[in-house]
Amino acid sequence: MNYTPLMAATAAGNLPLVEELLQRGADPEAHDHLGRNALHVALQEAFRDRSFARGPFAALYERIAPAFIDVQVGERLVRLDRHLSEYLVFQTFWVLFKSTFSASGWDRLAGVDTGSMLDAWGMLPGSVLKPERNKRSHLSNVLSRNEVDRDYPYNRKLFKRIAHGWYQINPRLAIRRRAQGVESWHPVLEALNLRLVHEFAHPDQWGVSQALWRSRADTELPTPVAAEAWEARERDIREAKRTEVLAIEARRRAAEEARRRQAGSRANPEAQPPRWGTPEAKTAAREELRRRIEAQRNADKIGKR
Repeated sequence: MNYTPLMAATAAGNLPLVEELLQRGADPEAHDHLGRNALHVALQEAFRDRSFARGPFAALYERIAPAFIDVQVGERLVRLDRHLSEYLVFQTFWVLFKSTFSASGWDRLAGVDTGSMLDAWGMLPGSVLKPERNKRSHLSNVLSRNEVDRDYPYNRKLFKRIAHGWYQINPRLAIRRRAQGVESWHPVLEALNLRLVHEFAHPDQWGVSQALWRSRADTELPTPVAAEAWEARERDIREAKRTEVLAIEARRRAAEEARRRQAGSRANPEAQPPRWGTPEAKTAAREELRRRIEAQRNADKIGKR
């Protein structure tokens, strides 16, 4: 992680150091290789650490949370002020973005649903998240009214529904960034570094990351380096299973053949070869030898002709 000093101080919950760095001109909107700024670092810590959430987080939030987020949808400029419900929802999506692609299993999509978001918000203080907003009904309303294809007068088109109840950030958004007084616009998937996230995503989620990328451009994400090893592993597993099935089938056929022979021997005792060493066995051996000698003589005669 390429944390700035301010981000590191935030992660440590060191409020005096954060204040000192801000006074010295530290930029709270500076970001790491995954597009996360100091607020995202603070939220991430608050989502997983109750003592952080109930301790320094509220004061940190007041000092480092940007007053607004500017996004662009097509030709439309949208500003998310800090007092809006959409502001914290959008910031939460940003924090959880990478982790959603680490989930395994087809029933766990690379996205966010109301349950996972409420779990993340479970320890946030009321000064940051009002109690009436920390409810499934309210959150579901915020997500649905801001779906890309939703017909709603104040729809900000912030989220794309990837399955029933599951959402991701609208891949066609652009976000305004400020660095050292200079503003610039960036496609949101580039700001989130989806290329890198895709490289380290769980194979079960490669389809989601590719679909998000294709929805903003007519190109494909590069095949992850891990995909080759994964495919080789899957081939080895398939081949091992095939070999095991063939071996089981061969053993089954051999056992069936042995049972048939045994059943035939019981039904026709005279068909069994005589026991070794008995007069019958010696007679049978002499007869077999005679047949072989006679067959060899006939072959020699044919060869001389």
